[in-house]
Amino acid sequence: MKFRIDRTGESGIGTGLVGYVNATFGRLVEVFGEPEDGEGYKTSAEWTIVFEDGTVATIYDYKTADCYCGEGRGTDKSENTEWHVGGRNAAALAHVKIALRTT
Repeated sequence: MKFRIDRTGESGIGTGLVGYVNATFGRLVEVFGEPEDGEGYKTSAEWTIVFEDGTVATIYDYKTADCYCGEGRGTDKSENTEWHVGGRNAAALAHVKIALRTT
């Protein structure tokens, strides 16, 4: 399944949590490239992905990093293995899981 990364994040506006994906940071980088910085309070890393059928997905580390939990109390993005997936419908989660399996 083809996709492009939206480095502006604008495509992800209006998405909401549709599920979770278990993957290492390294695997996410391998498939989707380096993340954009999160907003710095509740997220430290995020990807906005637009799939060829127009489905938009976001992947992010919600409330797990030091920026939210406090210095030394959070999980560094490089060690995180459970990621939130946002979208406008369940297809977003399905597409992310397919991309992680097949790319």
